[in-house]
Amino acid sequence: MLDLNKVAILAENKHYRVGDLFNETGLRWAKDIQTVLTEPMFIDTILRDYLLLKRHHADTYIMSRVIADHVERHNYTVPRPDDLVIHMRLGDVVVNSKEHCGNRPLWAKEMYVDLFGGLRPQGFKRVVIATALHFGANEDIDRYHFSEEAKETSFELIRYVEQQCVDAGYAVALHSNQNVDADFAFMASSSHFVVAQSAFSKIVAKCLLSPTAQVYKLRHSS
Repeated sequence: MLDLNKVAILAENKHYRVGDLFNETGLRWAKDIQTVLTEPMFIDTILRDYLLLKRHHADTYIMSRVIADHVERHNYTVPRPDDLVIHMRLGDVVVNSKEHCGNRPLWAKEMYVDLFGGLRPQGFKRVVIATALHFGANEDIDRYHFSEEAKETSFELIRYVEQQCVDAGYAVALHSNQNVDADFAFMASSSHFVVAQSAFSKIVAKCLLSPTAQVYKLRHSS
C-alpha cells in the first residue's frame, strides 16, 4: 500500500504554475511570469530557463530541450523503461473546479472507472502514480486555497487508482516531490505516460524526451 504521507503538498504554489505560464492563461500569468524571471528563488528552474529561451508562444521544442538539460545537470530520477506513469492532478481542483471536466469535477471517480480497460497500454510492468497536491492560493479571488477536504478527497482518489492497479496485478509506486521540476522531469522522461486532465499534464505529453514514448488518455477526459 502506498504511503500517502509521502505525497507532496504544495499548499501555496502561487507563482510556479507551469500550465498557466507556458500557455499564457489564467488571471495572473503575465504578473507571475515576471515573478519567475526576477525572483532569485526561481533561478535555475525549468520554467525560468524556458521563459528566457523560448522563441514563440508555447514552444514545446525549447521546453523539451530545457527539461533534458535539467535531467542531466540535476541528475533527476527518471522512470524505468517498463513503467507506466500515471499523472494525477490533485489538490485545489478537487473542490474548486468544474470547468476541467464539463459538469463533472476533476476528481470524479468515473474518470478512472475501468482504468486499464480504457487505456489498453502494453509493454509495462509497474505503475507509478506521479502526483502532488497543488494549491494555487489566489488571494485576489479567494480561491484555490489548501483545505483538509481537498487533501482527503485527493487521497481517496489515489487509493481508488492504486486499488485498480493492484487488482490488475501490477506493482504500484509513488513519485511525488515538493520540487515541481523533479516531477516534471520524471514524467517527461517516461516511456509510457497517462495524461491527466490538466494543462501541465498536456504539456508533459507534448515534451516527452523519448521519440518512442507512448501517450495514453483516460476515456472520460477531454
